[in-house]
Amino acid sequence: MRRTRHINNLIYALAAILSTQTISAHDIDRIAAEMAGRNLAVASSSASMESDLLSLKAENQLEAPEIEFEHLWGGKGAKDKTGITVSQGFDWPGVYAARSKAISIQKQTIGLLHRANLLDKALEAKLAIYDLIYARQQLALVDTISANIGRILAATESGYRRGEYTILDVNRLKVETVNIQRRHRDIASRIAMLTASINALNGGKDASEMTDGLNAFPPEHMLSYGEYADEAERLDPTLEAARMGQQAAKQMETAEKRSSFPGFSLGYRYSREEGINFHGFTAGISLPFLRKNYRKESATALALANSYDGNEALVSRIAQIKAAYENASRLRDDNAAFAAVFENSDNIRLLSRAYAGGQMSSVEYLTDINYFLDANLTYLQSRYDYAIALAQLNRYTLLQYL
Repeated sequence: MRRTRHINNLIYALAAILSTQTISAHDIDRIAAEMAGRNLAVASSSASMESDLLSLKAENQLEAPEIEFEHLWGGKGAKDKTGITVSQGFDWPGVYAARSKAISIQKQTIGLLHRANLLDKALEAKLAIYDLIYARQQLALVDTISANIGRILAATESGYRRGEYTILDVNRLKVETVNIQRRHRDIASRIAMLTASINALNGGKDASEMTDGLNAFPPEHMLSYGEYADEAERLDPTLEAARMGQQAAKQMETAEKRSSFPGFSLGYRYSREEGINFHGFTAGISLPFLRKNYRKESATALALANSYDGNEALVSRIAQIKAAYENASRLRDDNAAFAAVFENSDNIRLLSRAYAGGQMSSVEYLTDINYFLDANLTYLQSRYDYAIALAQLNRYTLLQYL
């Protein structure tokens, strides 16, 4: 009866590991979004993009007014001459309008790129949380195995003293105990590393309050491939930023084309000569079309490059979705096949009955029970891979929390 009770405890432990918890995918999304909001790399990138925007605004300002002062010494019998000139130069008016439009679009683009960075970092945080959940599930299974072996070892040592088992039975179980303890230490070390990585994603702050108690993957819906592709085209901030970038580049191209038009300068001039005051206005014109405008060619090339980048970004995202969808579909089928074996069968209970009835030795039981437990580890990995695939496909559900 004691052996049967130990095996039943093992069954209950496995059921707890594989069971789902009350936390939802939306809860995980919210936690991941909070981490992304604290992430230092995202903050640094945002500041850098804001700096680029300010540089564009600086280029669209009038040049500083120019003030000239002159004092000319007269020859013998002549008085000195003094003059002051204040002038302001400016480009063709259409240049500033085109640049203003480009800056306005670029501001929206920067907002979208910041949102895209947040989304990428939130997904990274979500996947890191799933890595942690998977490691915790592995540790729970290994600890279940360890406890089972410990009970069998104690029973075998007791039987050895009564002459029911040999020293080989005892030594084999001791070796298995050492091996399982090593596996426990390896997984515990990985959990420590994952915890440190999650804290780094959380801006260096301790995230244990958000991740404690997360031991199972929340259920997520799997849409059709067409729905995921449609989501990408409609919701992906990177793709929208690429489209906005094309518009901004075209406006800058327009501005650089207009910069080939004449520029002007206007000013006021005052001078004093022979005791007589003179004052009036000055006007000038620049002819930039007489020199080659490499900036215009650069803007044209940038507009074309942004067009290619936008098309490439869409093609790349759709390809990623297709690969992830096919992978998730295979994993869904694998999990269904695993579930039929592990969730609707009594292999472990059958083994417990055989062991309790003395139909198999402790070594035989240990071999068989560890086989099914290792198979459960494989099942856990399949469930983990499926959760990762679904998280990647459902990345846009994170947007509502960013």
